[in-house]
Amino acid sequence: MSKFTEKIKIWYEKILSLSRIEKRHKLSPVRDWRIMLSTAFIILSLEIIFTFYLYEEIDKGKFFQVDETNSGQQVKLNDILLQKIAGQASERETQFNKLKQGGGIKGEPSA
Repeated sequence: MSKFTEKIKIWYEKILSLSRIEKRHKLSPVRDWRIMLSTAFIILSLEIIFTFYLYEEIDKGKFFQVDETNSGQQVKLNDILLQKIAGQASERETQFNKLKQGGGIKGEPSA
């Protein structure tokens, strides 16, 4: 069993060894920072270009187009349904005020 664990340790050290990576790719903080900053600059530039394009399209009215034929129509409301919803809202308001004043809360039954 010890030979097997020894093989596993050797295999694990081969995979995770940093010395092999350092030999292949020399670590260079200057190069890494240059890559990160140039990538961030490219992404930021693309975002600025896209934002400017979007602003121009919205400003010209091409992005959000409104259908003028239906905008002048009057909307007919269902009065019965509107009164029902208003009644439910007023019921909730009275129940809330009742609870707020402490009248609707029952005591604990086990006490």
